Amino acid sequence: MADPLHVQFLAGSDGCPAFAVLPVADYYRLLEGAGLPPPAPTERAAYRSFEPPPPPHGFGAEFEMPAPPPQPPRLPVPETVKVRVEDGENPILVWREERGLTREALAGFIGFQEDDIEAFETGAVTPSVEICQMLAMALDVDFEDVIPI
Repeated sequence: MADPLHVQFLAGSDGCPAFAVLPVADYYRLLEGAGLPPPAPTERAAYRSFEPPPPPHGFGAEFEMPAPPPQPPRLPVPETVKVRVEDGENPILVWREERGLTREALAGFIGFQEDDIEAFETGAVTPSVEICQMLAMALDVDFEDVIPI
């Protein structure tokens, strides 16, 4: 029984296999099986010493993330918000009211239902980290400011 070929197929723009990539040893075996001469030894040596060109600028190890745009400093937390949160009120509720938003409006900002916001505010449901991030962005506060305690 012949050794299996180790082939990787690459799809074309239509999503169907368009290219086959295989190890050189398997390629030589295919040539031999088809009765074709293998490449001359000088050609083989040229393949062994081949080095791919470096990647274009901006790819691979050379790639650097651009610096994020400067963010304006956040305003200090209003004293009324501090007091209410320290007294045990839900920070999502406190910040929503501070911003003058209805539950419906806040829900619309993050793509949820009004009942979901109510569940977060009453503590019936603890929002995930991702939801807290969305709420913080919608309320224009720091992430830590909306985490229910």
